[in-house]
Amino acid sequence: QGYYNFIQFGSIQSRSFDLNIDSQFSDIKLEISYNYNDLYDLEEYEYINSVSRHSLNSKISKNFQTLDFDVNLFYRYLGEKEIGTRTPDFEYIKLSIPGYGLWRLSISKVDLWDIIDISTGVDNIFNYINKQDLSNINPGRTFFINFQIRKK
Repeated sequence: QGYYNFIQFGSIQSRSFDLNIDSQFSDIKLEISYNYNDLYDLEEYEYINSVSRHSLNSKISKNFQTLDFDVNLFYRYLGEKEIGTRTPDFEYIKLSIPGYGLWRLSISKVDLWDIIDISTGVDNIFNYINKQDLSNINPGRTFFINFQIRKK
């Protein structure tokens, strides 16, 4: 169990860019989003490593027209980062969190009886858990069903 430090920064320089790609191939849709984020503390003259520099989100969707439903595969990657924590004796240490990816699979149907949207699936398919990284709040593999009822 670690005790986390919350540090306030005075002046920060942020350099980042995003790249988004969407493409449609017949009944398959591909979406990819990449983000690079570089933070620099202008007062301490050091990089801030508690935010992943690299992240990637992607989604592949296939529409099955005969049954009118979609199958979606999502992938999210977060690059390595460093976090500060304290031991039970309150000694400050830095932990290196390796990069990781999370997968989610879902099946969805919209306009069921013209008023219901339904989706079901599994999040975190490969059951990734890292208890040292509090920014990853995923408890592990999660199964879900979602109903949305719309008014006519």
